[in-house]
Amino acid sequence: MNAFVGFLAWGSIAMLGLYGMLRFTNLLVIAVLASAVNGLLGSAADAMLRSIIDIRDYPWARSVNEGRDAVVNMAGGPVGGFLYAVRPWLPFLVSSVAHMVSGVAACRIRESHTAGEVTGDGADAGADEGAEAGCMVVGSVPVGRSMCVAFAFICAVVVPMTLGDGYALILISNSLVGLPFPLINALLLGFVFAKAPERMQGRIASSLTAPAQALSAFCGACAGGLITAVGFRVAVVFFLAMLVVGALIVLLSPSIRAIPRAAAWSEVAL
Repeated sequence: MNAFVGFLAWGSIAMLGLYGMLRFTNLLVIAVLASAVNGLLGSAADAMLRSIIDIRDYPWARSVNEGRDAVVNMAGGPVGGFLYAVRPWLPFLVSSVAHMVSGVAACRIRESHTAGEVTGDGADAGADEGAEAGCMVVGSVPVGRSMCVAFAFICAVVVPMTLGDGYALILISNSLVGLPFPLINALLLGFVFAKAPERMQGRIASSLTAPAQALSAFCGACAGGLITAVGFRVAVVFFLAMLVVGALIVLLSPSIRAIPRAAAWSEVAL
C-alpha cells in the first residue's frame, strides 16, 4: 500500500510537471499525502521481518535494512538535484518508478513457516553462504554490553565539541557520533522486534517512531534558539546532557544489560 501510494503520488507530480500543469497547491497537497502515508506505513518494512525470517537472522537482516536506507538517504539529495537540473519533473518520475519496483518486490515476499524460530544446527549456521557468516558475526555480539559501550561512545565523542568550535572538530565529532546507531538499531531494536508477538509489530514500530519523529521535528529550532541565546558550547553541553541521560538509562537498566547475543534470543523473554 505504501509503495502504491508513492507510485501514484510522485507519478502524478511528474505528469503534472511534464505538461506544465503543476502548481504549488497541487505539489503541497500530494507531497503531504504521500509523506503522511509513508509515515504511517513506512516502518512496515522492519516490522514484517519477524514474519519472514527466524530470530537468529534478525540482527543481520536489520543491519541490511539500515544500510540500505542510509545509502538511499545519502544519495537521494545529490541524485535528486542532478535530475532536477536535467528536467524539474524527472526526480519525481524516478521516485515513482522506484516505488513501483518496491511494490512489485513486496508482493513477492512470502511468510516463512519457520519465522521467529531457530532452525537447524547452530554448529553449521554460517557455513553455506557468506551472508550467513555475516549473520553469525553480528549474532555473536552480546547485545547488552554492546549497548552500554555504544551509548558511552556517543557521549564521549561529543565531549570535544564542548571545548572548541573549530570546523574540523565539529566535522569529526558529528561523523563519529552516528557510527553506533546502526548497531543500536540492529541489536537493541532488533531484540524488541524479534521477541515481540507478530500481532504487535506494527504497534511497536509506531510507538517507537512516532515520538522520535515528533521530537526531531523541533530539534533544529531548539538548537538554533540555544545557539543564539547562550552560544555554541553551552548548546552542545545541553545536547550532551540529553545524551548522558540516555546512556544512564541503558547503563542502569538490568534488563537491557542482560540481553544476550542474538543466537540466544530464543532462550530469553522480552
